[in-house]
Amino acid sequence: MTDNQSVIHGRFDVTIKGQILISHTWGPFNVECIHAYRKEVDLKVASMAGQHWAMLAVAIGAPLHTPDSMAEMVSTISHQRTLGRCATSIVLMDVESENIVKSMLSTMYLQAAEPHIFSSDEASATAWLKEQISIAESSSAK
Repeated sequence: MTDNQSVIHGRFDVTIKGQILISHTWGPFNVECIHAYRKEVDLKVASMAGQHWAMLAVAIGAPLHTPDSMAEMVSTISHQRTLGRCATSIVLMDVESENIVKSMLSTMYLQAAEPHIFSSDEASATAWLKEQISIAESSSAK
């Protein structure tokens, strides 16, 4: 490996169900992982061009960020908001230090001006996201 190549730390799986992008992530994350994540999400989001959509983020294990990866996530979320992203619901699974993780993730979403909540399960997260999509669609129709 050369000096300018870095190893990706963290992994993700991204799928779409209707107007909800579902992201399962396993951290901790470095900026290289977030670059790969952004490319994958952008490919998926292209199929929803012109629509409002929302993110169901299922964070598993240690969803921690380096300062660089946190800054890149804020940039990524801000960019995606220009592509119709309107809200995120986060489900934490098997996460240690949950209050620290919630604080870190809330800071990230607030910096990106992203409405977000923490949900206890995917069903309640999806219900809230559907409401947020409806609100965004109603607001843009006016």
